[in-house]
Amino acid sequence: MRKIKETVLPEVEDQIQKMVDDMIELELANLRIKFKKKKGKKKKKKKKKKKAKKIKVPGWKDISKIPPLDQIGHLVDFGVLKRLLPARVKDLYGEPNLLRTKEELSSELMPDPSYWDVRQVIVELIGLPLGSQFVKERVDKLHYFLFFGPHGSGKTLTVRALAHECDALLLELSPYTLETKINDKKELNKMLAMTFNVAKTFSPAIIYMD
Repeated sequence: MRKIKETVLPEVEDQIQKMVDDMIELELANLRIKFKKKKGKKKKKKKKKKKAKKIKVPGWKDISKIPPLDQIGHLVDFGVLKRLLPARVKDLYGEPNLLRTKEELSSELMPDPSYWDVRQVIVELIGLPLGSQFVKERVDKLHYFLFFGPHGSGKTLTVRALAHECDALLLELSPYTLETKINDKKELNKMLAMTFNVAKTFSPAIIYMD
């Protein structure tokens, strides 16, 4: 038995050692391959987020250091900020057109709305969002409205009624208001910037152009 151990055991140990060495060499080779792959991969550069470009508002630089309350004084001098005679939406008096549905069916053209229809649209789309922040946050944002009609049809009366009932500032940018008081483009840009800044700061506000 002793003789077998002395002759066989060393040979078996050599074989085991060789197998272990081969396995270690194989593992090292695999590690080298993985390391080279990782090293070869280029790091992806993170894309820098583009900063939103600031919109340059003409005239803003000239008024940025003027307090909003002082801007109100300037707009009064320009004749832009004014107080019209108070009125009410109910002053737009008129009855509904009870035959409207029949007229729509019999004519290719849409019949003119009645004063009742106009008054309802003004209250729902302009008056309620203008006078109530709660309503304004829950309806579609409509900022611009065009009133079209002949002289005396109630366009200015509607503006007076909205300004009075919503307790809104009224800023008028009609050409005949400005033509005698503004002589150059720089002064015009300054006045326009003041108008929109005051309207935003002291909302609700109506900017009126006739």
